[in-house]
Amino acid sequence: MANFKGFPKELFTFFENLKQNNSKDWFEKNRKDHERFVTHPAREYVEEMGDQLRKIAPGVHAIPKINKSPIPQKFLQHQEVSATATNRVRHFFP
Repeated sequence: MANFKGFPKELFTFFENLKQNNSKDWFEKNRKDHERFVTHPAREYVEEMGDQLRKIAPGVHAIPKINKSPIPQKFLQHQEVSATATNRVRHFFP
């Protein structure tokens, strides 16, 4: 069973900072924060939701995965919010 305790408040700070510093260099310097405040809690969330959903739908398979496909540069150049932030939100709120 997952150990999801909610998303940390630092997640929102991370995304605000990412919005202000939408560059690969900034992201690489802050990758550990991304892992700690975004990726790790998101995995726990998916696992926890899978555990809960299996109670009513035994066929549910919740598998936390990270999409490693590259984001087209033209997309990044024309967005106020980074593609990383947008994709994270889209996975949780379709």
